[in-house]
Amino acid sequence: MSAITPEEQREDCQECLIQGLDDIGIQNAQPTDEVDFGAINSDDDCVTLAKSIEVCLGAKYIVAPLAAGYKACRAAASIFTVAQLTDSLVQQTRPR
Repeated sequence: MSAITPEEQREDCQECLIQGLDDIGIQNAQPTDEVDFGAINSDDDCVTLAKSIEVCLGAKYIVAPLAAGYKACRAAASIFTVAQLTDSLVQQTRPR
């Protein structure tokens, strides 16, 4: 099996993030779109987002737990672009 390139890791992270956002009702997200965590309906949605991403990436990557951070972002009403969230995921994952 060949090594995962940084570009492939970034693409995988972005794809799983977009899928997770779709799972909580934020559809058709693009890299320049903003995600307003303060507008996410509940901590449960933050957990759903986190678990969706973790499951999606889990076959190829070791993924740091995400739920607590996403709930903290919701509490602080943080706003990030999809690209910024993708960058964060890249830093929180390691190829298996």
